[in-house]
Amino acid sequence: MLKKELLALAEREVDLIEKLGGPWTPEEYEKIVEANTVIHNKYVDMAIENPEELEPLKRAIYMQWIGMIEPKVNTAIDGLDPEKEKNAIEMLNYNLYNGNVDKEFLSMVQIYYMITDWFTDYSKADNKYLKQFFKEIDQLKRKKLQEYGMLSGHYKEFDYDRRGGMGRYFKEHYVNENAFKAYENVRKKWDKK
Repeated sequence: MLKKELLALAEREVDLIEKLGGPWTPEEYEKIVEANTVIHNKYVDMAIENPEELEPLKRAIYMQWIGMIEPKVNTAIDGLDPEKEKNAIEMLNYNLYNGNVDKEFLSMVQIYYMITDWFTDYSKADNKYLKQFFKEIDQLKRKKLQEYGMLSGHYKEFDYDRRGGMGRYFKEHYVNENAFKAYENVRKKWDKK
């Protein structure tokens, strides 16, 4: 059932993205914005109801990030529910601590962080594991960028087809191994506690 819902939401996202490419009225644009907000809310709700499944959380976090870095006219992601955004970040923080992340998600989060510091908007909340992960990425960055292949290399093992806007974005951009190294380092510190 979850896969069916995710597929339907991905198809809806792609439809909305394609509508942005053509002529639209301000009213039509507002409907696209509202539809994206509904989709984001559904992803967060699905992530809460199915905490072992990472895909809904990946998509929710992606929508928050892309809505922050891209002009609104390109994404029609605007005015997401702040409580839902906070829930998604808290779930990411919780999953990092509990080891419920995969290589793909770590790479995505690293790229989000490397491109913009939008995560700092959530620094008032107690997201200490997320902050420690970013601190470790920063330390690795300062070493030798090329030693870990920072923002280079693409992992073909991830399938981005039929995964909505997130899939489209990551099909065209790089994912790298530095996130895995940073996460391993920070997990060692947490495990010692």
